Order: sequence, then C-alpha cells, then structure tokens
Amino acid sequence: YCYNYATEGTNKGDWYLPAVGELQLIYNNKATLNNSLSKVGGTQLPSSGSHWSSSESYNYNAWYLNFNGFCNFTKKDYTDYVRPILAY
Repeated sequence: YCYNYATEGTNKGDWYLPAVGELQLIYNNKATLNNSLSKVGGTQLPSSGSHWSSSESYNYNAWYLNFNGFCNFTKKDYTDYVRPILAY
C-alpha cells in the first residue's frame, strides 16, 4: 500500500512504511505535527489506533504503535492502519 501511494507532487515509490522507531518519533511530536497539519489543511494524526511498522519481530509478527503510546508486536494477518511517510 505504501509503495503504491502517491499524492499531487509525489510518485509511486516515494512513500514508505515507517519503522517502529520512526512511528515513535511521529507519536512523540504529534502535537507539533498536528499544528502544522492544521495550518496546511491536512488530516490530523489520530489520538488512538494501531499503526503497522515495517519492523518485524519474527517472520510472522511485526511491531505496531497505537497512537495512545502503546507499542507491541502481533501477527501480520491482523488488520491495523498504515501511515505512509516521505523521507526528506
């Protein structure tokens, strides 16, 4: 999903699924990011909801971060959110 995601001004392959550490940075800076997103008319980051990371725990598990701060791993066949990000 993340690889195929594109927006105006970006192309397929520009976006990627963040590692769990990158998701933690997003969570830690959520207030600042939401303020910036608000100024540009973007969608606010949620206050909860589990988001997949690209970090594997085992070959059948991956780490996720809930946007309430809880981090853990679970089976890859569970349904959770993905949040594509861009490198800058």
